[in-house]
Amino acid sequence: MKVLIVSPYFPPYQSVAVVRISSLVRHLIQKEFQVTVLTNKLSSTEIQNISNFKFENVKKYYVDISRNQGEYFKNKKSYEKIFRRLMEKNNYDRVIITCGPYYTVPLCTISEKDYNTKCIIDYRDLWLLDIRNMRDFLHPKNIFKKIIFFPIEARAFFHSHKIITVTEGWAKTLKKMYPFFNKKIKVVYNGYDDTYLKEAYISNENASFIETGRDYNLMIFGKLSYYSKEYSNILFKAVKGINANHNNLNIVQVGLEESVTRSIINELNFNTNNFISTGFLDYADGIKELKSANVTVIIDIRKRAIGTKIYDYVYVNKPIIYIGKKNTYLSNFVSKFEHGYSCNNEKDLIHTLNYLIENKITYLTKTNTIDLYSRSYQNNEFEKYIKG
Repeated sequence: MKVLIVSPYFPPYQSVAVVRISSLVRHLIQKEFQVTVLTNKLSSTEIQNISNFKFENVKKYYVDISRNQGEYFKNKKSYEKIFRRLMEKNNYDRVIITCGPYYTVPLCTISEKDYNTKCIIDYRDLWLLDIRNMRDFLHPKNIFKKIIFFPIEARAFFHSHKIITVTEGWAKTLKKMYPFFNKKIKVVYNGYDDTYLKEAYISNENASFIETGRDYNLMIFGKLSYYSKEYSNILFKAVKGINANHNNLNIVQVGLEESVTRSIINELNFNTNNFISTGFLDYADGIKELKSANVTVIIDIRKRAIGTKIYDYVYVNKPIIYIGKKNTYLSNFVSKFEHGYSCNNEKDLIHTLNYLIENKITYLTKTNTIDLYSRSYQNNEFEKYIKG
C-alpha cells in the first residue's frame, strides 16, 4: 500500500512533535507499506541532533518555507505546489496529514476532490477548538482568525476519509462542533514508543530502583512552562520553600528551556543551581535521563488534552505529579495510579512532595498495566483506519 504522509515536523527536526508520526512511519515500514514523506526543509541549525533511528526505505520530499515569514497562506501555497507535483506523478492509496501546524490541512480537500485519494487528518492538537483559557479563546483577534479558518477546516473535514485525534475529550469537542462528521472522527491515543526503546536497548525493568544520589530530582520531559506560567510558578515556589528547610530538590527539564521559565526563576530569585535544562535530547536519550528521576512532573491546564509525555512517564514508572486545574482529563488520568497525584496549589504540592520524600516512594504502580500504554498497540489501531 502506497502512503503519502504530509508532516512539516519530521526527524531530524528537534521537537516532541515528531514522536507520534515517526513511530507510525516505522510501524508502516515494518508492515511493508511504501511510505513517502513531505516535510519542511530544515536549516543546518535545526538538524544538529540527528535521530538514532535511520528512516531507510522512506522517500522524503522537502518544502522550503524559510522565506514565508511564518505566514499561513504562503506556507499553504508552498506545500500545495509540491503536493500536487507528487500526486500527479504517483498513484498513492492514502494520504495522511498530521497537524499542527495547520497550513497543510487544505491538502485534504485537494487529495479527495482533485485526485480521488482518501485522506486522513491526524490532529495531535486541535486547531480552531484548542481552548487553553477562555479569555484568549474569545479574544477578538482569535475570533477573527476562526472566522477566516473555519471554512478551511470544515471543507477539509467534509472531504476527509477519517479525522483522528488523541483523546476522547477532543473527539467529543470535534463531534459537537461538526456533528455531520461524527462517524469519521476516531481516537488513536499516544503512547510510549516501545519499538524504538527496544531498538535502543532501553528497558523499564528495575527503573524504580535506580540510585539518584543525595539530590532529589523532579523531572519534566519536554515543555515546562508552555501551558501555564501560573502553575509553573507554583512548582518553583514549592521547591524553593522545601529547599529552605535544608533539602536539595532540583527541577530538571529534559528539553529546551523556555523564556517563561527563565522569567519565573528571575522573579522568584530561585537558586539557579537547583534548575537544570538538558537542551534537546533524542527520544531514547530523553527516556534514559527520565529514568533517573525521583518524581516526574507535568504541567497543563487544558480540560480535554493528554500530552504525549504522560505515557513516557508511565513507562519509566516513577511517581507522577500533575500541576494544573482540577478535574481535567489529564488530572483524572494521573490520579488513577497508585502514586499519581494531582495538585492545583502550592500547599498541596509541598504536602505531596514531603509525603513522597519521607516515605521513600519510588514507583508509580506495581500492576502489570504499563504495556497498555505503548505506541505499538495504537499504531495497529491507526493501521486499521488506513486500510479501512
